[in-house]
Amino acid sequence: MHKFSKVVPRHGALYSALAVLGCTLLCAAAAEAGTTTTVSISGTVFSGPACVINGNVGDHIEVHFGDTLRTDMINGTNYRQNMNFGLNCTGNPSTLRFKFAGNPGATFDPNVLATNFTDLGVRLLKPDNTQLNLNETFEMTYTAVAPNFMAVPVQNPGAILPTGNFGTSATLTVEVL
Repeated sequence: MHKFSKVVPRHGALYSALAVLGCTLLCAAAAEAGTTTTVSISGTVFSGPACVINGNVGDHIEVHFGDTLRTDMINGTNYRQNMNFGLNCTGNPSTLRFKFAGNPGATFDPNVLATNFTDLGVRLLKPDNTQLNLNETFEMTYTAVAPNFMAVPVQNPGAILPTGNFGTSATLTVEVL
């Protein structure tokens, strides 16, 4: 035998739904009755500290080793030259990041600049006289005096260097942190 029952809706649920609807309408009416105002938000965007590299010859930096380099005296120490340049910084930067990027490294050492002589390269040095590899960054606290980077010719060990003019180039990037 089956029992069937009839479900009769309760009026309490209907009254609860009407109460919620009424409160919503009342709250909306109260919000419309309040005051409104516009909020203005503004600010100033600026580029921050910046530096300009001042070359020692026009807008670029030149390093001359002279014309008295002896092939038997190029050893990574002799003929060291300073890279003279200036920095003009505005906005009081705190830290600067330097990076030298250049042509592919020398075949005998990818961390030194290659020259037009296969067995001759130019090593870059940080102000503390340690090697600064190509594409390596070097950070320092900003001072009004540019850091004293240096360049020194190096040769492939055991190589016999030709005589004549040599050259290379690199790009110096200064980033303000």
